[in-house]
Amino acid sequence: MRHALKSALIGYLIPAWLVLATLAVLPPPSVEAGLIPSHALSSVRQDEMERLRPVLESKIVRQRLADFGLTPEETATRMAALSDADIHQIARHLDALQPGGSALGTVAVLLVIALLVVLLLHLTGHKVIITK
Repeated sequence: MRHALKSALIGYLIPAWLVLATLAVLPPPSVEAGLIPSHALSSVRQDEMERLRPVLESKIVRQRLADFGLTPEETATRMAALSDADIHQIARHLDALQPGGSALGTVAVLLVIALLVVLLLHLTGHKVIITK
């Protein structure tokens, strides 16, 4: 039993080390930099503000802002005062917000764990017997 587990681990670790060694010698990706015209930046800001507007106008967010003592006018004034970098950061993280969490991610993690348990049971020679 120990020999089977040892050979299975070796069979996994050798290809994993080869993949990691290959990735370590690959050159880093090239990066290009350039100037962006100012009218393009204002357009990007407007697009990101348009993405944020429905979120700020939602009933739950308005109620939460009202709990903090902010009126819709004060919220609009504060949003207008934010820098382009702040607006971009908020808009970038807006897609990551999911009410209730990500069910797909949870299912994928549980599936991987189940597969690992089944593989481990198979490699160690154990069998699961279900009786009523």
